[in-house]
Amino acid sequence: AAVAGNVDPMAAGVAEVLNVVEPGSDSRDILAMASSRNYGLNLDNGETLLPQPSSLVGNGAGSVFKIFTAAAAIEQGMGLDTELDVPARYEASGLGTGGAENCPPNTYCVENAGTYQPRMTLRETLAFSPNTTFIQLIEQVGVPAVVDMSVKLGLRSYAQPGTHDGERSIAEYMKAANLGSYTLGPTPVNPLELSNVGATVASGGRWCEPDPIASVTDRNGQEVYLERPDCENVVDKGVADALAVGMADDLTIGTGAQAASASGWSGQAAAKTGTTESHQSSAFLGFNSGFAAAPYIYNDGTTTSPLCTSPVRQCADGNLFGGQEAARSWFQTANLSPAALNGTLPALDGRYELGTTHAVLDEVVGLSEADARRVLESDGYRVEVRTVEGTQPRGRVERAVPDGLLRPGGTVTLEISAGPPARQAPAPSAPAPTGRATRPAPALPEVTQEDIDEVASQIREALGI
Repeated sequence: AAVAGNVDPMAAGVAEVLNVVEPGSDSRDILAMASSRNYGLNLDNGETLLPQPSSLVGNGAGSVFKIFTAAAAIEQGMGLDTELDVPARYEASGLGTGGAENCPPNTYCVENAGTYQPRMTLRETLAFSPNTTFIQLIEQVGVPAVVDMSVKLGLRSYAQPGTHDGERSIAEYMKAANLGSYTLGPTPVNPLELSNVGATVASGGRWCEPDPIASVTDRNGQEVYLERPDCENVVDKGVADALAVGMADDLTIGTGAQAASASGWSGQAAAKTGTTESHQSSAFLGFNSGFAAAPYIYNDGTTTSPLCTSPVRQCADGNLFGGQEAARSWFQTANLSPAALNGTLPALDGRYELGTTHAVLDEVVGLSEADARRVLESDGYRVEVRTVEGTQPRGRVERAVPDGLLRPGGTVTLEISAGPPARQAPAPSAPAPTGRATRPAPALPEVTQEDIDEVASQIREALGI
């Protein structure tokens, strides 16, 4: 009802699909699969025979793919509270070509769709979704690491030969071309696999193949053995939990907040909205310990065009976003599911707040500049220095600040204490009372108008006036 209620089954050239998957450490049951299309042969009646919910379809999940870049960064040591630059425009070399207007040759250019603060934490970027920051981030962690992360977490069809051009897989092509645009989700996606990405993260980084079959019995009532692929631990639990916690703000202050509030959602969930270039598709990934789903709206006809909202339809100038109908479908479904309403998010391991590589930064606090430089340079970091007021003695390291992702070869700025700020002399205190009565000050003499006139007359006489 949620899917067909948000995208009309009779809508020309556009459909919505949704899969609900149950997280788990040893199984991955498919709880629901739906399409806004009716099942049948009559295309004019909005019918289809295609397995839309479980096929590579559409123009991509858009910014939902930023979670793969964030996961790779967390795995490499970045923390949720690491601050990142948010330029209005970013031009990258070696990450493909084209993008935003007026892009120089052999350069990939990207701009933000909105206006943001000049710096944000990784947690904030997951909520507000600035494009430029994630292009910078995929440049730092590497396109191959991000592509591999997406496959590990659940987009397994991306590794299948032929999914890109009949010969190469999508993953192979993206890594070989080193395309930074991958973090913006420009490729067709299998909606069932995308839902399972959420289930993998919700299961502490453990992947299982989605399974629509509970059991099979023969005519005698005996259960038939089904061979099922083994589940795999694909990322550390701490990394998966940090990603889930980092995605939670999307529903309170981020791009999914309006839909969450309008639906009356009161549960816990991690989420990410997604919209592709030119609004040709949109998605919403949301999950917790009991429920994972990813509504996906896309062009399903013979013509691909931008999509508009209210109602969802093909149009000339798109304005459909993942925080609209796709998000509404998720909340309308989740609000009817006890598993979703009672689901929880994990506790965050404190190491992932500042990042797992942050220990080396704590190690140099309090050292002299020379000793701190020696420690960091021996670990492969470049060192810069600036002087700050601080609590450490003069000449000692107050704090060490990484420039984005802390990796060997990266830059660490040592903030050297100039000593505590000078203490101001206390204001003089009022004299203590003596207990003796004080004599009141003498009253001023009263001056009358006659006194004033007399003085004025004397002055005139003295001046001969």
